[in-house]
Amino acid sequence: MTMVTAAATASPTRSRLRAGLPFWLAALALSFFFAYAPRGLVPRWALRLPRNLEIPLDRYLSQWMDWLVTQASFGPFTFKDTTRGFAWLMEWPLAFAKNLLVTGFMLGQGSAAQQLTAPVSWAAVILFAGLLAARFGGARLAVLVVGCFVYLALFGQWPSAMVTLSSILIAVPF
Repeated sequence: MTMVTAAATASPTRSRLRAGLPFWLAALALSFFFAYAPRGLVPRWALRLPRNLEIPLDRYLSQWMDWLVTQASFGPFTFKDTTRGFAWLMEWPLAFAKNLLVTGFMLGQGSAAQQLTAPVSWAAVILFAGLLAARFGGARLAVLVVGCFVYLALFGQWPSAMVTLSSILIAVPF
């Protein structure tokens, strides 16, 4: 391979990085200058945007949210009814996932509830996660995933991690 073909096949990303380097160095130098310049050297308008140029986005968002919550409707349903209905629908699979991974399935409510099944064993969850990681990411990912799950189990973070995992299992597909 000659020098010409080697230069022609060089990574375009690397050449773009070299071309942009002076710009980023200048931006870094200006940032340090404005941050550490002695008081009075830099005009005040350059340090803080004048109030008359600020867009009152917080007020606009507050007004829009107020309208959305109190007045917006989709036919016979208000926005609040729609979001509560969606939350009710999402509660079913979330409760199933939490029962499966954290509490087990119960019959009854409160202190009178009886446990029908225990939650899935920590060993089964680790095995399943490891096999899934091995299938889709290879042995290195499987070792990492198993190590992370074992860490959670050994340091007493299993229940809270399973609550988080159950939320993720429901949130990601939707």
